[in-house]
Amino acid sequence: MESALAFFRFAQYSAAIFLFGGSCFISVIARGPLQKRLLEGFSVFLLLLSLLLPISWLGWLFIQTGSMGDGWRDIANPELITTVLLDTYFGSVWLLRFLFMTVLLATFIIASNSTLTQQTVLSGLLLASLGPIGHPSMLEGFMGQYLILNNALHLLAAGLWVGGLLPLSACLVVFPHSIYQIDLAICLRRYSSFGQLAVCLVLVTGALNAFMILGTFPSDWTSQYQSILFVKVLLVAVMIGIALFNRYILNPAVRASAPKVLRALIVGSWVEIGISAAVICLVGFLGQLQPI
Repeated sequence: MESALAFFRFAQYSAAIFLFGGSCFISVIARGPLQKRLLEGFSVFLLLLSLLLPISWLGWLFIQTGSMGDGWRDIANPELITTVLLDTYFGSVWLLRFLFMTVLLATFIIASNSTLTQQTVLSGLLLASLGPIGHPSMLEGFMGQYLILNNALHLLAAGLWVGGLLPLSACLVVFPHSIYQIDLAICLRRYSSFGQLAVCLVLVTGALNAFMILGTFPSDWTSQYQSILFVKVLLVAVMIGIALFNRYILNPAVRASAPKVLRALIVGSWVEIGISAAVICLVGFLGQLQPI
């Protein structure tokens, strides 16, 4: 059941991160006609992500229920499901997040121009509400509440950074020499500014998460948790290196309309997306391990 739980955790975190990042990119970072064009192009993708959220959340509930019972035979046990939902911390968070997901889907059904901001706010709340899930809920009192808030901020920063890469790369592929070129140049500058803030927040909040949960930097290679956490840290470091190279080396050259530089920027963005998927996959497994 561990692999199934890791899969649903991966699907849930991925959908939440890319939904928030994509919505935030379109509503906050993009401007002018480019914003409208992006909304038209990504509306179906954002809708699919909003559908993946409740599906993966239901799967997570069933696997969690089975782990409390006798395995696969109890994943749909109504008594156990009721116990999980009404008598556990996970259940209370599950019900709150499912309410957010329902309201979010309703905004896609309404599908008016005014719902974009609502979708961004709701997707942000959904991503932040993953903060209490897993190890942050282990601590009690003020430190426990602080760790939950820190983890929520960590997820939001990751969503702003990583989730914005998909619409950004789409812009670089489709619009570099079109009527949207000026809007795209503005968009690149704005994303760079937001991205730098997001990367700094990811670093600070991630380090605080690790030290508050472990009490030290991961260095015990006999610990499965620390070994996986260290690999995650290395992958994030590679992502940050690519992001810095894109920001300070490639971005200025793109303004000179160099095709090779533009292609390098696109490739770098997709490499970041691929590495981020690997990081989220590791998060899916880390949440099941004892942090020792």
